[in-house]
Amino acid sequence: MTDDRQENIYKKLEASFHIQDHWNFEKSDFEKKRFEQMLKFCNYVPHKTILEIGCAEGHFTKYLTKISQSVTAVDVSSIAIEYARKKVLEATFKVLKLEEIPIPEEKYDLVICSETLYYLLDQKGAIDYLKRLGKNLVTSSFLMTNWGAYISEFYLARLHPLKRKVLYSIPERKLTIVSLWEL
Repeated sequence: MTDDRQENIYKKLEASFHIQDHWNFEKSDFEKKRFEQMLKFCNYVPHKTILEIGCAEGHFTKYLTKISQSVTAVDVSSIAIEYARKKVLEATFKVLKLEEIPIPEEKYDLVICSETLYYLLDQKGAIDYLKRLGKNLVTSSFLMTNWGAYISEFYLARLHPLKRKVLYSIPERKLTIVSLWEL
């Protein structure tokens, strides 16, 4: 059950999608490198079934459909999901909060949480829930002035890390940790 503070965060995220690609995923060299690194990590583990949490407008989802025939992508924003459905026809998209994702009979091979965990107030609870959803996890956490990402890293450190890579761009002023975890 989400509290009012979490609901307000979800509402702000929804409002941010009124400007398409406001995170500049399509034009940023850094974001392209981040997506490439995340995809490399996806290929280290089985990825027949993939769940992407916080898919936004489907920028990374389109990469995932090239390596898996079963990609389910969710986001809290109906606006983002609308854009994603037009962009990526090969994936299944749903408007859902993390805590609303049904526990599958068989866990997903891989769960993706790219720049999403730090939006959640109960990050420990979210990571515990992710363990019920999948077998492996790829995360990406933007660290520049983002204290929520440091909290995510604290809770993620309790998992078994398989791969980690720090990416940075001085011109774009970005610092991100991309990680592969066993859930």
